[in-house]
Amino acid sequence: KNTYSEEFIQYRKEISSELLKIAKSTLKIVRLDNKICFNDDEMDSISLMEFARSVSQKYEVSVTIATIMEYDNIEKLTEYIMNEKNIVQRNNVTEILPDIIEHFPNEETLSVIENQNSTSIGFSEEDNTIAIIGISGRFPDADDVDELWDNIIAGKNSITVIPEGRMNALYGKFDKSDYVKYAGLVKNIEVFDADYFNIPSQEAETMDPQQRILLEETVHCLENANIKIDSIKGKKIDVYVSVLSNDYSTVINESDNLFDPNVISGNDLSMLANRISYYFNLKGESITINTACSGALVCIKKAIDNIRTNKSEGAIVCAVNVLLDSTGFIRIGNLGLLNQDGKTKSFGENADGYVRGEGAGVIALRPLKNAIEDNNDILAVIKGCAVNHNGKGHYLMEPNAVAEAEVIKEAYQEARIPVDTVTYLECHGTGTPAGDANEIYAFKKAFKELNETKKTEIGSRVCALSTIKPNIGHLESASGIASIIKVIMALKHKMIPQTLMHDKIKSEYDFEKSPFYITNKNITWSPLKNENDKILPRRAGVHSYSFGG
Repeated sequence: KNTYSEEFIQYRKEISSELLKIAKSTLKIVRLDNKICFNDDEMDSISLMEFARSVSQKYEVSVTIATIMEYDNIEKLTEYIMNEKNIVQRNNVTEILPDIIEHFPNEETLSVIENQNSTSIGFSEEDNTIAIIGISGRFPDADDVDELWDNIIAGKNSITVIPEGRMNALYGKFDKSDYVKYAGLVKNIEVFDADYFNIPSQEAETMDPQQRILLEETVHCLENANIKIDSIKGKKIDVYVSVLSNDYSTVINESDNLFDPNVISGNDLSMLANRISYYFNLKGESITINTACSGALVCIKKAIDNIRTNKSEGAIVCAVNVLLDSTGFIRIGNLGLLNQDGKTKSFGENADGYVRGEGAGVIALRPLKNAIEDNNDILAVIKGCAVNHNGKGHYLMEPNAVAEAEVIKEAYQEARIPVDTVTYLECHGTGTPAGDANEIYAFKKAFKELNETKKTEIGSRVCALSTIKPNIGHLESASGIASIIKVIMALKHKMIPQTLMHDKIKSEYDFEKSPFYITNKNITWSPLKNENDKILPRRAGVHSYSFGG
């Protein structure tokens, strides 16, 4: 049984009392005591964020809404603050210990770091490693992945004012709401080479542009992989497509094609995957998946699981998002998720929501050992992937940092990769206050717990955080594929690209006391070395989450 000194108990009482006082003034809940849960339905997110800010300022420790969702009552939060302030008891004596942080070189010299605590993981015949052998994509202001990369390293903002032609007579009713002002848009969305796919022009006219784009980008992906279409016909290759909605249905409903029978095959979301399988004569699974903004990575997880259990020879994973109707903008804006100045301020002090974007991406996957045998170009390999749900939390559409940390840990445990050898994380980074805070908290928690078996802490400023959303907007169902392609291009060019910052970094994220830093310029991505001076592969992680948990 623990026995505490009077001084230690007094510290705890004083902190609990002060926290209760702050909670009563900011949360405005009458029935509040040390054990009332912050996840209570009566407490709104805005008040909880104000409470977190007040506590953080009072005790000069990092407290975000993610912190109070994990330490979800006054008692637990008191213990967290005492731990963060290093208030400990040793031999019945209360001590306040100094911060001990192992500092690594600053960003300017970060490109070459020798990591003495890493273990190299090699490939074996039994390895379940998955190879990415082909990529393709079309994104705002970028007709292909090379143009996308050029825009990213140039720090280009590809968000534009929505032309009225996108939302008026041709594309549904244009709304003058401030939420329907900015977006990241794909060029020539209406263009399609129907003749190449032997599709009659009348049928092509009824087809959702999302189907058209994915057909074309799948061809480009196979070309990128140096795979001839005839060579895959009849093979057990899966097709998975991430999609969120079909705005084109509003166009059809206002057109002369409303009762055309081709509208069914042209607009049913299941056909996004089915049409690809049909055209290329692929005999594996053919599934359209909607888990909103996490959909692309969920599709990758599904593909990996099937490949690893020998249910398929490989997979084509696609994701698409096309914006043709103002209704979605207004609904999402009324939820408070969209900003009104066209700038996604990911990780920023004044983060106020995201800008919607459209795009499409396709990647080709197969077992690494088969890719090596067939001399495929291997663009990257996937070592681990995990998916989970938040379960019940404070609010249905609010991220849960503890659940996010768990899925991050699960992916690294599956990969058998030492966490201190990962030097780049492509974040979801929506630019929403709660979303960003929860994601950063989750990374800190996951990396700390994954490294607990090591004798030394992970150093500060050793892993870059970045996000593509300030460049092209939030592609929603295609956001994960955009992130994956960005990382693949970074591996190809051996460069960690800058993060386009529209605002100063939020101070409460306290990156100085973490392994992480935000990239504000392009950095040469040099590999780490292990204790035997062996060069390790460049390693990165990609993270996404959806509004439904």
